[in-house]
Amino acid sequence: MILRKPPQRSARTTRNALCRGLAALLAQFALATAGDAAEHVQTLTLQSGWNAVWIEVFPTVASGDDAGLAGPVEYVFADPNIDVVARPVAPVGTAEFISDPGSTFNQASWVVWNRTSASGNTLTRIRGNQAYLVHNDGRSAVVQDVTGEVRFFRPTWAPGSYNLLGFSISGSPTLGEFFGAAGQSGGVHPVSKIFTLDPSSGKWEGVQSSSTMSPGLAYWVFAERNSTFSGPVAVDFDGLGGLDFGTGPGDLALEDSNGEDLFLTTRELTFSNVDSAEHTVTLAKVAPATIEPDADSDELRLYRVIPEPGVLAYTLETGMPVVSSSLATLTSGITRTVTLGADRGWTTGEPSRENLYRLEVDLGSGSGTQYFWLPVTATRADLAGGALGTADPDYAGLWVGQANLTTVTSIAETGNPAVPTTSTLPIQVIIHVDAGGNPSLLSHVLFMQTKTANEGMPSESVLVVDENKIPFFEGIAVRNGRRVGRRIETAAYDMPLEYEVSAQPGSLLTVIAESLGYDDGSGNPDPTQVTDTDLETYTLAATSRPPGFVEAYARSWPLEGGLGPGSIVRTAEGSELRLDPYHRSNPFRHAFHPRHGTGIKVTRSISITFDDTRADGLLTGTYTESLDGLTNLGVPLVASGPLTLRRVSGIGALY
Repeated sequence: MILRKPPQRSARTTRNALCRGLAALLAQFALATAGDAAEHVQTLTLQSGWNAVWIEVFPTVASGDDAGLAGPVEYVFADPNIDVVARPVAPVGTAEFISDPGSTFNQASWVVWNRTSASGNTLTRIRGNQAYLVHNDGRSAVVQDVTGEVRFFRPTWAPGSYNLLGFSISGSPTLGEFFGAAGQSGGVHPVSKIFTLDPSSGKWEGVQSSSTMSPGLAYWVFAERNSTFSGPVAVDFDGLGGLDFGTGPGDLALEDSNGEDLFLTTRELTFSNVDSAEHTVTLAKVAPATIEPDADSDELRLYRVIPEPGVLAYTLETGMPVVSSSLATLTSGITRTVTLGADRGWTTGEPSRENLYRLEVDLGSGSGTQYFWLPVTATRADLAGGALGTADPDYAGLWVGQANLTTVTSIAETGNPAVPTTSTLPIQVIIHVDAGGNPSLLSHVLFMQTKTANEGMPSESVLVVDENKIPFFEGIAVRNGRRVGRRIETAAYDMPLEYEVSAQPGSLLTVIAESLGYDDGSGNPDPTQVTDTDLETYTLAATSRPPGFVEAYARSWPLEGGLGPGSIVRTAEGSELRLDPYHRSNPFRHAFHPRHGTGIKVTRSISITFDDTRADGLLTGTYTESLDGLTNLGVPLVASGPLTLRRVSGIGALY
């Protein structure tokens, strides 16, 4: 199966709190987040009996209703001889290491999958960078390939407890070489408190410093106290799952070895040797396949950049892209910072590129290396075009999903480039497509049904967005003896004030017309004479809520384009989501504070570019939002991230 990144879960919050959180997120200029990571094939050899394995890839389902979700256990471990898979979910005690692994699975600290009793399974899917106990019921070893994405990984330790963990290694280093000072007596992870699983006996056994490590194995490792140990050399950068260089185009101008101009965006990697021995860190390109540097001039290229001491200037180390390069040699207790620059050399095709690198740390005496996967991504904003979608009735219905904002405009860097965020902000998105294929954005919707007095005459399901029409329908669920509807609502955005109800007394346009003396010739205010300039001037100059103002909000907001693979849907120019100074969700307005009767005006332009792939009832793509009014930079703040939408209803009408 082809593997893709699983979607994230949504988070519930209040609308005003999320608006404030969005404003805070968009003001960040710190770097990095987990982005889409490159794929890798990990080969596991599962001996007959119990195996403790470390899975470093993220297998996901490519198509169907489960597309994008983590791979089910039965697909990842498809061999019929694999009959039990288990994973700990809480800290465990020493009893785990003196008993048969199978006798521990009735504890609450484990989730388990059993091929013969699917109904009672508590472990359903396999996720990467986690340890599992796998039982092979056959008489011979099973060689299992697991394919999925890879991401940079830092272990998280539970202090004062045993942790089931593995490490990405090649070769056969000893546990003493790997844990070094951390594994000595008095260290945070003494080797005397590390256990390995013997498949032949099914028992946990203590190890020695001279015991060798094997790729793909997991160990019980005790943490004496709080720990950040990830290997003899600690690696740090601003980010989580990879190194993202943002959208560019890059503000550092240098020349390569051929005299060609480069425009680089720079990021830093920091290495600290926490061991007593010397170690060398190497950066090696894995994918796309290593080729001659001149041949990949139209791709994402990475350069080693050297800061010049005492001056604000940089030079290139060699003028050649990094294919395999020694980044630092560190003696005990030494920290080094390495600067890398990304050049966006492509001019056509997809706006984003990704390379996969490995950070490799030698473990001494030629016994092996530890490696960290390092996906490197960059985007050319000028190529992020695409065709505006057309209305397609095949996509009629209600689509609900989540975008995870992972990049944002920097307010501190020259040129205000888009940079990765330190964490993701989940945004729930609700889109309705009518029977003609025309999309609109919703902030809430209620599932109800038409009324009937006879059970033999079926009700018709409806989608309700106008609260005034709720009494005309009945709920689809029974709660406390009453039928109630089921509501879906997002806290990520709200509908704009509806100015078009200009003839209604108390509407904002009517209030402005009255204040400016616009009348219809009969002494009544004429809102049709109010211009955009009048509206802008009035709302920005007012310090309190206009007297007599009656709020009316749109129930849906039209989008241009259409849903479908490779297409774009967006708010039209001049029809952005407006957060007016009087808006009920304006986080800068305080209804009871005399100096904060109005907030600042913010407009939000939303665009969704869908991926070319299509699955039944599922669409994935990239969500981009541009906000005007939050800063005085002269440029909008732009945030973006991956999006997944799922069709939850095929009803093409709204009430």
